Amino acid sequence: MRVALLADIHGNTMALNAVLSDLQDRRVDHLVSLGDVAAMGPEPGVCVERLEALGFITIMGNTDWALLHPQPGRWDDEQRTRRFGEIESWCAAKLSDRHRQSMAAYAPTVELALGPDARLLAYHGSPRSFDDPIEATTPIETLDSWFEQTAALIYAGGHTHQPFVRRYRQSFVVNPGSVGLAYEQDAASGEKRNRPWAEYAIIDYERGQVAFELRRVPYDGAAVVALAVAKGLPHAVWWGRDLLG
Repeated sequence: MRVALLADIHGNTMALNAVLSDLQDRRVDHLVSLGDVAAMGPEPGVCVERLEALGFITIMGNTDWALLHPQPGRWDDEQRTRRFGEIESWCAAKLSDRHRQSMAAYAPTVELALGPDARLLAYHGSPRSFDDPIEATTPIETLDSWFEQTAALIYAGGHTHQPFVRRYRQSFVVNPGSVGLAYEQDAASGEKRNRPWAEYAIIDYERGQVAFELRRVPYDGAAVVALAVAKGLPHAVWWGRDLLG
């Protein structure tokens, strides 16, 4: 059994295409998107359509929910977050009724059988909430509370845009990183910069043995920014400044 895990595409079709091209020569049994498909990028509806056409199992992310359920006052008055609010509103307006219907069917969690006694549990933030940020350093006691009443060999989620694989008791926790808004973080300042590469993961399971592969695929960041400008994404150059190198 081989599973491809994607997360946090965020309306970046060029990054999604880079991942799909990288997957083209691989035998994959299941394609799983861990949420945050459409918001914050130049082609929200196209990303929704591509996943549906390719038969992805797709999880509801926090920004998917926000596009379907606009929340006045979600963004405060600080300039940076106000810009994000205008981008989110633009993305919501670009969704058709068909897109919204597809997104409304995204599940909060999905269980996938890997073998007779092995399951993968997919979610966005945690099985409890798409807002929970699971990281490589999240205390095991916190994971115990968030994974309460669940049982899986592999727990798979996104949300934090941080790729990692870690042990959790007798199980594993994996985050494939972000397809559309991957970032690197400065060790000294903690500043995050979006980078022109798309991250995803492949899980191989066979007869009780499991292997994880975290992959990073480059794409043309300048072309994405040009597309965002052409599409009329608010604050497009500001949004994509780090993708320009």
